[in-house]
Amino acid sequence: MLAHAQRPLIIAGRGCLIAGATPELRELVDKAQVPVITTLLGKSALPESHALCLGMAGMHGESSTNRTVQQADLILAVGTRFTDRLTGTNANSFAPDAKIIHVDVDPAEIGKRVRVDLPIVGDAGPIGWIEAETALALDGEQRRTATGLLRIYANHLAVLDYGEHDTLTGLRNRKTFDAMFLKRLAELRVAQGEPHWIGVIDIDHFKRINDRYGHLFGDEVLMLIARILRSAFPPGDILYRFGGEEFVVQMSATPFEEAWSVFDGLRQRVADYCFPQVGQVTVSVGFTAIERNDTPSSAFDRADEALYEAKKQGRNRCVASRVDDAGRPSSGPRVQGEVLLF
Repeated sequence: MLAHAQRPLIIAGRGCLIAGATPELRELVDKAQVPVITTLLGKSALPESHALCLGMAGMHGESSTNRTVQQADLILAVGTRFTDRLTGTNANSFAPDAKIIHVDVDPAEIGKRVRVDLPIVGDAGPIGWIEAETALALDGEQRRTATGLLRIYANHLAVLDYGEHDTLTGLRNRKTFDAMFLKRLAELRVAQGEPHWIGVIDIDHFKRINDRYGHLFGDEVLMLIARILRSAFPPGDILYRFGGEEFVVQMSATPFEEAWSVFDGLRQRVADYCFPQVGQVTVSVGFTAIERNDTPSSAFDRADEALYEAKKQGRNRCVASRVDDAGRPSSGPRVQGEVLLF
């Protein structure tokens, strides 16, 4: 089907990222020379600098990109689900002349909103690998058994991962916070060096966004802020969505000045971003150093107090809990420039 199409197109979604299938996607694109369009959550599945990456599709994509989707005669959708963010409210008018190949790990999602000509149930990336030594090569039945066992194990890991992550943003969820915090605290007690940090980020006036533009655009704001969080913090830092419009960050060992720069830089990046339909959105940030005798709740409460102070100062502020000159928790106030560190 792909070889005989005149205007083929690949739509890559977040499933490509979850499955770690971006190298395979790029290899397919380079060999087949088929252009790629991404969804909002799959935006980094193929670098935007790639010659065959046409950008993002859907209600917040470019009009030229959406026209390309509508004119395609074959669509290979990998790791994406045809929600109304991609198809628009009338799914029946989506790519009317295209045959659709849909690859998804969940069979219930295939054909749910758009007709599918070739359904493929499976992971976007490799299942995994098994290394075994046998006297004789495996026959077909033995290979199928080994593959089946590997799929069961991969599905088990996927269920565990699903239970630990927020379904909308892909960040860790609230119930994983205590265990991850205590693990980092154990590392902090052993190591001698810069402090670790915990920050609480809250979207300013988020209820107004939902009330004025609707929950669909509110969800888009949450997903885009999650993307900004991922780009603002290094991989070693742990990102959570605590629920609603509140996010939490556990930052690895970092000097105070650098921690301040990252947290306040995040605030500025959000304020500078133009959110589709909504326009400007701001966040307030509070953060604190983690003490060796902290519990998850005590550290969170200090950061939350700093967040409250940021809100009280007028929102779109970054406030640090009281620290001394070494960046350690302190009983007295400290002022840096025009910012009160309380």
